[in-house]
Amino acid sequence: RIKLSDETHVVNKNIVTLANPVSGVSSFSIYRTTTTGLGATFHSQAGGSDVSASMTVATGRWYLCMFHFRRYNTVSSQVMGKAYDSITGVEVASFSDSTGTPSTTTAPPQQMNLYIGVGEASGGVNPDFKLSDFGDGVEIADIMITRGVPTPHAADNPFWTAGGNFWGP
Repeated sequence: RIKLSDETHVVNKNIVTLANPVSGVSSFSIYRTTTTGLGATFHSQAGGSDVSASMTVATGRWYLCMFHFRRYNTVSSQVMGKAYDSITGVEVASFSDSTGTPSTTTAPPQQMNLYIGVGEASGGVNPDFKLSDFGDGVEIADIMITRGVPTPHAADNPFWTAGGNFWGP
């Protein structure tokens, strides 16, 4: 779950990214596009093009956000996202785009690390961790990353897990 604060002027910094710390190459990025905007990019590797999309949510509220990144065969790549109000469960925003071209490589670089709150939305991270590399004004209550496609049941019941309900604050 994510909550955006009004108290920032830092945008285009990653909230979450999966990246290789040596090469600085990212697989995907979730970032703040504006004060009220969340964006996601599936970063292509050699021979391809990135695909990005964004949505607008209000500041000061908790949202359950789901993002899905997918490489379609050899035709296109896709990024999708949905935001649900953590109190009501109502879907408040969504996006989908599939205009990216998959890379000519078969897999993202190995030895990827998960970074939270650091790096550029354009896909870069570095091991220097300078103050200018970090974003602010974003609170994360919990995070879950899975491999594979969610079931239709999960899409219809975003607050249900195998362990029961996890309604937000």
